[in-house]
Amino acid sequence: MINRLLFNFEELPEIQPLLEDQNVQIRQQIEYSTTITGRPLPEIQWLKNQKPLNASPPHIQIETTQDEVIKTVLRIDNIQSDDDGSYTIRVKNRAGQKESSSKLTVLAKLAFLKAFKDENVIQGQPITFQCQIEAIPKPKVTFYLNDQELKSAGKIKVESKGDTHILSFSKVDLIDSGIIKAIADNGLDKDEISAKLNVCLKPSLVGKPTDAQVSIGQPARLQCSFTGLPMPELKWSRVDGQPLNEGIEIANDENQGIAALVFNATTMADKGAYLVKATNVVGTVEQKLNLDVKG
Repeated sequence: MINRLLFNFEELPEIQPLLEDQNVQIRQQIEYSTTITGRPLPEIQWLKNQKPLNASPPHIQIETTQDEVIKTVLRIDNIQSDDDGSYTIRVKNRAGQKESSSKLTVLAKLAFLKAFKDENVIQGQPITFQCQIEAIPKPKVTFYLNDQELKSAGKIKVESKGDTHILSFSKVDLIDSGIIKAIADNGLDKDEISAKLNVCLKPSLVGKPTDAQVSIGQPARLQCSFTGLPMPELKWSRVDGQPLNEGIEIANDENQGIAALVFNATTMADKGAYLVKATNVVGTVEQKLNLDVKG
């Protein structure tokens, strides 16, 4: 009789509902809630990857209430990638032990957190393109130049450091101009970014221009040539800071790199030093030319 009463008094622990595997997006919240029964009421323990969650991080909270049954909740706020793992509730009393587990898979939709931008680089100089990607699972990132895949070799280095993916040129040549593209693919999502790489040449003077000397009333022309990539913008001014006199024609041909200042009929006021400035995205060069007007 006594044995029968003891048998009726002790009941194996039960977990209802059992934990189920979960997929959750990064920075979201998840909650495991279950009810524990048994006689005597069981002891409960939450574990992650079979290690107790007694000293859990601040964003993981365990709430347990006890009456005729035990209700327990494990809540994870602002889920991060390192929260991925197996979560287990283990319950035991004198009658025995039970446990239930859930595989928590943290996912992050693939997104470029930091993209690279268009770059103007002088021929022979180094350049680096970097992008930062959030994605779980971790993506494969492939770089392209004008739709040709780039791999580490020679002057090119492709590497990844955490969620940052890097394409480096130790130097660039004119043939490297074009569209740089990064394609990220983790099997669930795929995305890409692109930017222009412009390999440039600083403006430079072509040849040796000469000053002009004319008699008053005669026409005159000051001219010099420049090259550069892209071809430079050309601007004339007087060295003394005064505006150009009326009747002076600016006859530049920027497509050909020719800077020309035309005087149809010179006056004594036209006498002086003139400055032409050639400018593109990577540099500037100046050239001074003198006009001497004799009375």
